[in-house]
Amino acid sequence: MRIWAKKIKIIAVCIVIGTAGYTQSRLELEKRKDEASKEINYTNKLLEQTQKNRKTSLNNLILLKNKIERRKNLIASINEEINLISESIKEKESVIKSLEEDVKKIRKQYEILIYYAYRNKKYKSNLSFIFAADNFNQAYKRIKYMQKVAEFRHKQAKLIKRLQKVLTDNIEDLEEEKKEKELLLVEEQKEWDKLNREKSEENNLVVNLQKEEKELRRKLREKRRIAKKLEEEIERLIAEEARKARGLDRLTPEQKLVADNFRSNRGRLPWPTERGIITEKFGLHKHEILKGVQVRNNGVDIATSQGATARTVFEGEVRKIIAIPGANQAVIIRHGNYLSVYQNLVNVAVKTGDSVRIKERIGTIFTDTNSDNKTVLHFEIWEEDTKLDPSVWLSSYQ
Repeated sequence: MRIWAKKIKIIAVCIVIGTAGYTQSRLELEKRKDEASKEINYTNKLLEQTQKNRKTSLNNLILLKNKIERRKNLIASINEEINLISESIKEKESVIKSLEEDVKKIRKQYEILIYYAYRNKKYKSNLSFIFAADNFNQAYKRIKYMQKVAEFRHKQAKLIKRLQKVLTDNIEDLEEEKKEKELLLVEEQKEWDKLNREKSEENNLVVNLQKEEKELRRKLREKRRIAKKLEEEIERLIAEEARKARGLDRLTPEQKLVADNFRSNRGRLPWPTERGIITEKFGLHKHEILKGVQVRNNGVDIATSQGATARTVFEGEVRKIIAIPGANQAVIIRHGNYLSVYQNLVNVAVKTGDSVRIKERIGTIFTDTNSDNKTVLHFEIWEEDTKLDPSVWLSSYQ
C-alpha cells in the first residue's frame, strides 16, 4: 500500500518538475516567435514604403533577404515547439500507460478483498467471528484485525480514485497538446509557403538587378566617395584635437569617466534609431549583386521608417557637423576618447559644442524620394583613429 502511495507522489513530483521545465521552454520559444514576427512585420512596413515607386532596388533586396532570415528563424522556433510538444506527448503517453497498468493491478487487489469480505460475511458475521475467540486477548486482536482490513480497503478505494484522477488529468493534457501540435503544424506549413514565395521574389529581384550593373556600379562609386569624405573629416578632427592637446593630458578627468562608462556599456548601447534593421554590416564583404566586387563599410547602415529621427547612443559633446554633397549632414559626437558618427541627416537639431544626453534627438534621417524611398542612417563608432564594429556595441534589443 505504501509503495503505491509513494509511487503516486513520485509521479506527481515528476509531472510538476517536467511541466515547469516544459512551460519555461514553451515561453522562451513563444518569445522568440513573437520577436521574429515583429521583425517580419516591421520589414514588411519598410518594404511597402520603398516599393511605392515600383523601382527595383538593392535596398529592397537586402530588406527581403532580412525578412527571409527572420522567416527561417520563425520556422525554426515553430519546429522546436513542435518537437517539444512531441516529446511531452510521448512522455505523457508513457505515464498514462503506466498509470493504467497500476490502476488495473490495484483494482484487481481491491476486487479480491471485496470478494473475500463478501464470502466471509456469507458464512459468519463479524460478531460471531469475535465471540468465537478463545479468550479476551484473542477477541481484541480479532477486532483490531477487522479494523485494519476495513482501513486497508478504504485506503485502496481512495488510492484508486487518486490514480484515476491523475490518469484523467494526464489524458486531458495529452489531448490538448495533440490539438496544439496540429495547430502548430498548420502554422509551420503556412510559414513555409510564405518563405517559398519570398525566395521566388528574391530570385526575381536578383535577376532584375543584374540587368542594372552599370547603375549599381555608379551608386557604389558614390557610396565610396561619401565614405572617403566622411573618413577624412573624422581623421582631420582627431588630428586637430591631438594638436590642441599636445603637451597636455589627452583627456580631462571628466572625459576619462565618460570614456570608461562608454567602454563598460559595450553591447548595451541603445540603437541610434527607435526601430531599425541593419542592411549593411561593418567591414569588408561581398557585394550582393556585383560579382567579384568587395564592399567596405566603416560602420553599419540601418534602414528605418520614413520620418524617423536619429538619437545619441551615449552622453557626450557634439564636436563637428559636416555637410557632404549627395549625403546630407553628418554629426560627430565625442564620448571621451570614443566617437559616434550619424550620417544622412536633415533638420539637424544640435550644434557644435552642445552637450547631449543619451537618446537625445539630433536630427531627422533623410528619405530618398527620388530613388527608392529608402530611409537609411549610416552609423559609425571610433576609438580615436580605430574603426569599431557598431553591431557589437549596440544592444541586442531596441
